[in-house]
Amino acid sequence: MAFNIADSMQVPLLYISTDYVFDGKSPPYAVDTVPNPLNLYGKTKLEGEKVTLEVGKGNILMNDHKCSSKCNINMESVCNIYDTN
Repeated sequence: MAFNIADSMQVPLLYISTDYVFDGKSPPYAVDTVPNPLNLYGKTKLEGEKVTLEVGKGNILMNDHKCSSKCNINMESVCNIYDTN
């Protein structure tokens, strides 16, 4: 597993998550925004974030940046899609 490899090499693990961990109601999101996933994909990515932080103090989370600012095309971000409906 990736966690074990990173730990054995004594390097942090980078976990790339998604804007689907948020509900799309209040972008842009701050680092301390409480996640609220609306679907199974978002829920599983949020679980991955939690495990990543639990297994290693130096591990890093990176979320998709598209929730941090408005996109020109609604299909570019789940946040814009929810924002326009």
